[in-house]
Amino acid sequence: MGNEKGQIIRDEYGYVVKVILTKEQWKKFLTPLIPAARELIIQRKHEQRKKQNELKNMNEAKATIKNDK
Repeated sequence: MGNEKGQIIRDEYGYVVKVILTKEQWKKFLTPLIPAARELIIQRKHEQRKKQNELKNMNEAKATIKNDK
């Protein structure tokens, strides 16, 4: 299947400049990240909704105060 081992490519100073992972290495790396990413996305959506609702409530309160005057 070609590149079974993966590669680490370094520059002339020994710093890693590129890493080529095998399919299995990618799977091992990404699998634990997927639930964490999903959780972050859900958390951000909740935060955005909360902010939108707060703004909506503030605007409604301002409109109510204006109409009462």
